[in-house]
Amino acid sequence: MKLSILLLLILTTPVSAQTLQAGDSPPEFKPWKWLKGKPVNQFQKGKIYLVEFGSTWCKPCIAAIPEMSALAEKHEDVTVISCFVMEQMNKGTGAYGDNVVKYVTKRKDQMNYTVALDDAEGNVQDAWIKNIGQTGIPFMVVIDRNGKVAWTGYSVREAEGVIGGLE
Repeated sequence: MKLSILLLLILTTPVSAQTLQAGDSPPEFKPWKWLKGKPVNQFQKGKIYLVEFGSTWCKPCIAAIPEMSALAEKHEDVTVISCFVMEQMNKGTGAYGDNVVKYVTKRKDQMNYTVALDDAEGNVQDAWIKNIGQTGIPFMVVIDRNGKVAWTGYSVREAEGVIGGLE
């Protein structure tokens, strides 16, 4: 009887969502398509990265573009990446990602950093946002020179403060 109760408790206890914390290794980062800048196939030791996740329809993501560009220009040794997630296939004509390509093409002079696009299945979104319990965008992750997560959050200004402490 005690064993049955114990099993029932274990099976009905909710499992908390995994989080991405400072010192953790980041999930695999394999966007479907690179739209601007040099592709980043892996996070190299000795380099600092800011990875931002956003969408074309997200007003705070759009507002972050000038801040992201300013950060990239100020910290030339930091690789700044914006990965578009949570994008839906165009209604009617057009292939997956066409709306993002148009969006980036229109703003290419404002986006002074590398830009990528998640696949239609949302594999990057799942690994970096959903599976670690995040719900909002823009969501940002700073990767330090050791290839570990240094910070996660939603503010370019906060990310820049962390980056300044890593340089």
